[in-house]
Amino acid sequence: LLGKLDVPTFKIPFVDYFHGVMGKEGERGEANRDVHWLNAGCDLAVLSLAKSGNLKGLVIDRGPVSNIVFAVMQNRITEDEGLVHLDWLADNGYFDDIHLVLVKAGVNVPERNKDAWEVLDPKVEASLLERYMDRLSVGWSLDVKKITNNYDGKSIERFKGLINGLI
Repeated sequence: LLGKLDVPTFKIPFVDYFHGVMGKEGERGEANRDVHWLNAGCDLAVLSLAKSGNLKGLVIDRGPVSNIVFAVMQNRITEDEGLVHLDWLADNGYFDDIHLVLVKAGVNVPERNKDAWEVLDPKVEASLLERYMDRLSVGWSLDVKKITNNYDGKSIERFKGLINGLI
């Protein structure tokens, strides 16, 4: 969907970095807390830029929430540690100056899901993403935008409308 927008976009190439430096999924990354804190550092850098006003109108698709979910699923941190991490970010205002979006797949098209890790259960991932996003929207009153991608023209138009309305 990002390629369909007429606005500047950026995605940290973490999957390529992880594979290039750490090896394939499930090798050295599972249960490795250092991998989680590497992700957390990247997240904090981007969120700090937005908080300080250096990145205005920042829209993040899952972002730090994904990293927490993947860390829980790979036994890098516990679910409770993930909540502590998420609450700390929210309590310290790191979500105040951004727009957080959760793009959910409405249909399963594995070759189109660039965020999926083959070794992780997509149902568990979706459940944890919902739990943590709900924590932000209900517990912290953050306006988390949710949209379903059915990989069709209507989904593209809905996504464009959502993003254009945020920036």
